[in-house]
Amino acid sequence: MRSAWWDKDTEREGDVFVREIIAEVADEFLIFPSDIVAHKNKPKYTIARHKAMWRARHETHSSYLKLARIFKRDHSTIIYGVKCWEARLNGTQYKRTKRSSGADNSNSRSSTGA
Repeated sequence: MRSAWWDKDTEREGDVFVREIIAEVADEFLIFPSDIVAHKNKPKYTIARHKAMWRARHETHSSYLKLARIFKRDHSTIIYGVKCWEARLNGTQYKRTKRSSGADNSNSRSSTGA
């Protein structure tokens, strides 16, 4: 029997194992599996979500795009979650670096047309 948090219409081969990982992590953190895939931002949910993302990536070797579909997130969010959990394992905190906006790029278009 599937839980309400699992979208049976998009289930594909290999998703069952990721679903099991999500359920195991939810049990460990004393939350529901639906809390891991929900868009909740409390630390107890995000930490659990990052661990589930990391485990799913390393135990299933699924692509970031596939995990994004399962976790109902963008693939870049999965990358960020995996990196956050890896930093936690190393006893550090992951810090995102800002990309340059390209505003001072010498190849940018100018209003003079030159």
